[in-house]
Amino acid sequence: MLPLVLFTFSAIFFTNSVIAQWNPCNGRPEGALAEIACWGYKRCENGIARVYNCPKDTVLERDSLKCVKIGTGNTACGKVKDCTGLADGNYPDLDVGCISFYACSGGTFMGRHYCDANLVYDRRLVACNYKQNVPAPCGTSIRG
Repeated sequence: MLPLVLFTFSAIFFTNSVIAQWNPCNGRPEGALAEIACWGYKRCENGIARVYNCPKDTVLERDSLKCVKIGTGNTACGKVKDCTGLADGNYPDLDVGCISFYACSGGTFMGRHYCDANLVYDRRLVACNYKQNVPAPCGTSIRG
């Protein structure tokens, strides 16, 4: 009887977790950007995040939302950060004023993500935030 009970519990657990998947467009207006990264972006269309990928050998330039050849345009994309000795997690991209952040895992650079316009990366929140709410070096808040 135990194997049947375990199977039933597993089936219920996994079924519920699939139904409760997070939708980045919940609460966002039509056309809002749900995610911006070097590979492209996700825009909310009819309540669903539609993916726009940049073609091979190009990266996304955040402010124009255009794909540009690697090494051109106003973007840090295509530049690999050294994650040697860094703990797993996200780090502000100080080279570009913290408008983007990069991820490290196991000492390996995993990629870069952009904050939405007018936001910078806030290490305390592990999210992007308004500059006036973020302490230096990324923001202007005098509260620690």
